[in-house]
Amino acid sequence: MPELKAKSIRQMGDAVYGRLTLPKTTAAEAIKKGHFLRKSSEGVTKMTNSNQWNTFVGVSAMQSDDAKGPQSLLVYAQCVVVVPAASAQYSFGEAVSFEHGEDRVEKATAGNQEAIGWVWEADTGADATEVKIMVDVTKLGGLFPAGVAAGGT
Repeated sequence: MPELKAKSIRQMGDAVYGRLTLPKTTAAEAIKKGHFLRKSSEGVTKMTNSNQWNTFVGVSAMQSDDAKGPQSLLVYAQCVVVVPAASAQYSFGEAVSFEHGEDRVEKATAGNQEAIGWVWEADTGADATEVKIMVDVTKLGGLFPAGVAAGGT
C-alpha cells in the first residue's frame, strides 16, 4: 500500500502553533518520522491515497514502531519537507497532490482540491524526481474549509 513519507523535514512558522500532539488511531501501526498523516475521530494514521486529502493533518515529527512506542505523536501542521515526486518539471508555488497509487507527489491539476502542499524549491530540470514542498494544513482548506466562520453560522 503506498504511503507518502518525507525524506527530510524543515520546521517553519511558529514553533508551538505549527505543530500538534495527536494520538495514533491504532496502537500497533508503525509510523515513521516523515509520514504524511490523516485525522479520524480516533486519532491519526498514515495517509495512503489521494482521496484522503480532506483529512490530511500534517507530517509526523517522530517515530512509533508499534504498540510499545509512543501512542501520541508530534505532528507538523506547518513545515517544509523533501518528498519523492513524479518525474516532471516543477515551479515555485505550484500545488502538489499525493499521486494515487504511488508513494510520491505529483502536480495538482487546475482546480484540484486534493492539494497537500506547494512547491517551495525544485530541481529546474524537466525530470525532477524529488521536490521540496511547503505544507500548511490550515491554508489547504481540507480539515478547515474556507468561508466557514469559527463558532458556527
